[in-house]
Amino acid sequence: MKAIYSNLKLIWKFYDLKMKYILLSILFLIFLNAIVEFFAVVTIKPIISQIINNESFSESLNLIFFKIDLENNYFICLILIISIFLAILLRVINFWIISRFSGRTGSLIAIKIFSSNLLTKYYKFKSKKTSHIMSALTNQMDSFVTGLMYLFKLISAFIICIFIFSGLLINNFSVNLLISIFFISIYLLSYFFIKGRLEKNSSTIKNKSERIIDIIKDSIGANKEIVANNLQTYFEKSFTNSELKKRYARADNYTLKILPRSIIEFLVFAVVILISLISIIYKENSSILIAYIGSLAFSMQRLMPQMQTIFLSWSFLSGTKASINNIFKLMADFSNYEKINIHSKKINFKQITLENIYFNYEDKSKYILKNFNLSINKGDRIGIIGKSGSGKSTLLDLIIGIIKPKKGSIKINNIDIHLNKNEDFLYKWRNSFGLINQNPYIINNSIEANIIFGNDEEKINLKYLIESAKKSSNIQFY
Repeated sequence: MKAIYSNLKLIWKFYDLKMKYILLSILFLIFLNAIVEFFAVVTIKPIISQIINNESFSESLNLIFFKIDLENNYFICLILIISIFLAILLRVINFWIISRFSGRTGSLIAIKIFSSNLLTKYYKFKSKKTSHIMSALTNQMDSFVTGLMYLFKLISAFIICIFIFSGLLINNFSVNLLISIFFISIYLLSYFFIKGRLEKNSSTIKNKSERIIDIIKDSIGANKEIVANNLQTYFEKSFTNSELKKRYARADNYTLKILPRSIIEFLVFAVVILISLISIIYKENSSILIAYIGSLAFSMQRLMPQMQTIFLSWSFLSGTKASINNIFKLMADFSNYEKINIHSKKINFKQITLENIYFNYEDKSKYILKNFNLSINKGDRIGIIGKSGSGKSTLLDLIIGIIKPKKGSIKINNIDIHLNKNEDFLYKWRNSFGLINQNPYIINNSIEANIIFGNDEEKINLKYLIESAKKSSNIQFY
């Protein structure tokens, strides 16, 4: 329960004022929907009694704020019709708002996860497992958005059930109370028995989804090695194993969710038949029993979908618990996210100075660079020579400012580029040079897109683009 409260608090903090207003509007519509469902339930019995006995229902319904005169049949019929119409209308409107709201929430969270993990201020040489992030931004985010929709459905159905139960208790307190407790108990027992299975399937779906992404990445990245070493069967078996287990877990969850509904439908039918038999035996009270059966059947028709929605929603949230919790864990890291404001300005380079630089990677205790000093002036031609692993690439990464030293300072034109107050200068420095990696990454797009990489296509000078293609010997592919 504490974890649920923490997660809800986290997502509330994430919303801006507009999203909070929309959330409150959703809750208001849920209560409004519940109220009209209540009026539909309490007005059906007097109408049925009027149809059977052909006389007015000589009672009045005392509510907290007002009283409804049940002798006015036309007024009662009008309330019933309006209540059913509004219940349907509000349900559709609320579902549309909830779907849009959940989708927007998912998109905003996905953008933050994407930016905070992949579009960082510095190069992350020890980042999270890529399949973990990819799965979070695809399969797990879909589960999160659907889970948020189910959470709203659960809240809505729960509130509506309370109001319908209240209407049932007004119609016949003792009998309807026993029937309500009976049906609720069946749902609670059903959930108790399948809870463990749902949570186990949840972990299976999350883990196998991440494993599938790993296998796909490895199959693409190491395709040459797979073909050369005849490893096709091994990778096919690995993919098949993960894929089947994930699908079976989802199918299992789906079956478990609909099981209680079948039981409840049978029991409702059995209860109605039983009451009907009683009405046949006790003919003198048959009109009262028929009115009661009619109102009960109508109420159950309004109530059962809501109870099933509660069960389905809770089952879905349990069945995707691992994926949803993973999204919340990533959201908890948003506090470390640094908003990046980048522009296209450059600097007039004069000098770079590295002073007392210490650097090591997080998984190694030994310093690659220790008390390192270097000064380069404008116009100097510098060559860096060393054995593999001696720190040549690391030194260049430090110079261009994509990684930070553990100790020491890096100054451009006597300005320390890693001080928070000089963040704008750091981006100007990065705009002032070009970088060609040892093994450049080719994006899945045209040659033109690879050359302009990250720049707005509409703002690119076509003449310079063609000239660049010629200089890099890529014009024949253009």
